[in-house]
Amino acid sequence: MDKSTKYYLKALNKYNDGYISMAFELCNKSIALNNRNSSALNLKGLLYYLTGKLSEAQVIWQLNYKMNKNDVALNYLNDSKDDKDMEDRYKRALGLIKDLRIDEAEEMLIKCMDSDFNAINVNNAIADCYIKSGEYDTAFKYVNKAVSLDRKNDKSRQILKILKSFYGIKKTYNYKKIITAATLVIAAVVIIYLALGQGFFNKYKIAKENTNKKASIVNNTNKQPEISAAVKKPVDTKDKVNTAFPYSQLEASINNGDYNTMYDIYQSWKDKDLSINNKTLLNNAVNTLKKDGTQSFYNNGSAYLKNKKYKDSINEFSKAYTVGKESYLYPHIVYFLGLTSEESNDMETALKYYTIYDESFKGDYEETVLYRLAVIYGEIDKAKAKEYAKRLVNSYPDSIYNNSNIKQILNN
Repeated sequence: MDKSTKYYLKALNKYNDGYISMAFELCNKSIALNNRNSSALNLKGLLYYLTGKLSEAQVIWQLNYKMNKNDVALNYLNDSKDDKDMEDRYKRALGLIKDLRIDEAEEMLIKCMDSDFNAINVNNAIADCYIKSGEYDTAFKYVNKAVSLDRKNDKSRQILKILKSFYGIKKTYNYKKIITAATLVIAAVVIIYLALGQGFFNKYKIAKENTNKKASIVNNTNKQPEISAAVKKPVDTKDKVNTAFPYSQLEASINNGDYNTMYDIYQSWKDKDLSINNKTLLNNAVNTLKKDGTQSFYNNGSAYLKNKKYKDSINEFSKAYTVGKESYLYPHIVYFLGLTSEESNDMETALKYYTIYDESFKGDYEETVLYRLAVIYGEIDKAKAKEYAKRLVNSYPDSIYNNSNIKQILNN
């Protein structure tokens, strides 16, 4: 077996195992030793094809057919004739995702799956749609398809990181073991309750509450001797504030996942001087809002935006903006605050959030943000408009936003 064939077989194995970059390198080594190796040429074309490089794939297959009269290459060429439409459809779908027209984008991307062309990017984009719609299990299903083709794909890794770390989704769950363990725990609790009575649980509850206090706070049994009853303590204004703190209401909202009530109480009490217990509970609410409330507000804002209820959308996105600075959703929140403000004809606020996005993030919406900044400033500050238009053209020369509006701004 010659070296060219050995490199090709290694490339084929890497491709089957989902290591496209390594397969591509091995194909090149095979072709370098024998530029008429039809199998290596076909595989190289297929790698281009799966990663969305249609013209490159067709050039390789055409070359293979001309040099070797290879029937497989000819079949690939014939099968790929209609894939230009798939390529255009995929690009349009990305634009729809940026405009939050998720249902339309998803429908268009599903049609792209009629072909294997660009399969990795298409599956990633569909997963992205389902994340934005809050359907995380379905998103996991599609990103897994992309990973099966390319284990090292950066976009797939980013999506998996979001799904696994932020939402806690795992590949498999042993539900039988979970249910069995839960049954044993419940049975144990019942037995303890019957044997020791409710007093045990009251003591446990008190002990648990004590463990949540700061280390510097000691139990009542370790306190210094109380001041004599004859010595009156001065009235502390803190006590008046603490009696008004809605402890039970906040505790219930945390237990019930009532993020709106949590948010309202947090906003009302965040700057007030509170007791240790009240402050601990408020901090618990804040952590819950950061972890779960951000996603809820974001989903609500997206739903209102989809139905063109811009005032309600801004309200929800604003809550997410307040508590979500540590969330992966934060760049999306900033962008959509700009978008909803613009749709509400509040151009000053739109410019504020678009500028924040431009200065702080370089993500999915950067092309759109540069375009919107150029267009809005086109009415009020032509110099700034031209600056943003130039950045759009220079940074994204193939952008769908390089249209007549941008040309007009640059020519003025």
